[in-house]
Amino acid sequence: PRETKEHTIRMFIGLIISAIICYLIARYFTQPIFIINKATCKFAAGNLSTRIAKDINRTDEFYVLANSFDNMAEKIELLMNSQKQLLGDISHELRSPLARLNVALELIRKQFGDSASKNINRIEKEVEALNLMIEKVLELTKLECGVKEISKSKFQLDKLLKKIIADGNFEAEAIQKSVTLISSEECFIVGNEELLKRALENLIRNAIKYTKENTTVEIFMKKSIYNLKSAVEIIVKDHGPGVNESELTNIFKPFYRLSGARERSSGGVGLGLAITERAISFHNGTVKAFNEKDGGLQVQILLPLE
Repeated sequence: PRETKEHTIRMFIGLIISAIICYLIARYFTQPIFIINKATCKFAAGNLSTRIAKDINRTDEFYVLANSFDNMAEKIELLMNSQKQLLGDISHELRSPLARLNVALELIRKQFGDSASKNINRIEKEVEALNLMIEKVLELTKLECGVKEISKSKFQLDKLLKKIIADGNFEAEAIQKSVTLISSEECFIVGNEELLKRALENLIRNAIKYTKENTTVEIFMKKSIYNLKSAVEIIVKDHGPGVNESELTNIFKPFYRLSGARERSSGGVGLGLAITERAISFHNGTVKAFNEKDGGLQVQILLPLE
C-alpha cells in the first residue's frame, strides 16, 4: 500500500509537471496570435499607427508575419494621411477662385442688370453649393486629421439641445413640419460645444429633410449607461421612408448617398452624417441608425458623461 501511495504521488506530480510544460508550450505558440489579433482589431477600429513587431521577441515565422503586418500598416497609414492631406489642400485652394467668382458675378450684375439676372442667380446657387461642400469637407478633414487640437470644456448639453431644436423647428414650420423635444434631463458634459452643436444640427436637419409633411421629428434625451459608465442617450426619430437595412451603417460614410437620394435637391452632398459620426467618436461616443417598425428612421447617440 505504501508503494502504491508513493507511485500515485509520483504520477500526480508528473501530471502537474506535464500540465505546466504543456501550458508553457501552448502559451509560447499562442501568445503571438493574441498579439496579432489584438493589433488587427485596433487597426480595423481606426488606429492606423498600430505596430506589433516590437512586441514579439522571437525570430520565427510569427516575427516575419508581424513585420509584414507592420509594413502593410505603415503603407496604409501613409496612403490615408496623404489622401486626407490632399483633400484638405484641394478644399483650401478651391475657396480662392470661388471667392473671385462671386466678385465677378456682382460686377456682371451691375453691368448688365436684370437682363442677365436669371443666369447669374443660377451660377450663384451653384457657387453657394460648392462653398457649402468645401466647408463640410474642411470640417471632416479637421476631425480626421487634427482632432487632438480641438479643445474641450464643461457645458450643459440639454440646454444646447433645446436651442438647436428651437432653431430646427423654426426651419421645419416653413415646410409644414415640426420638431419636438419629448423628454430631457439636465445634463453637463465635458467636450467641444461647437462640435457637438454641428453634429446635432446635422442630425436634426437630416430628419427634417426626410420626415413626411405634417409630421413631427421627435427627440428624446435621458441619462443612461454606456460601457458600464454614466452616459447620456439622445434619440432622433423621423417619420420618413426609412433606410434599407443593408445601408444603415453606410449613411455615416463621407459622400455616401442612398439610391433614392442622389440628386442634390434631396440627398445633399453626403457629408452631414459623416461629420456627426466623427464628432461623436471624438467624444468617445457612438451613433447608430435603426428603422422603426411603423416607418421612419431612428438615430441613437450615446455619449459618456465622464
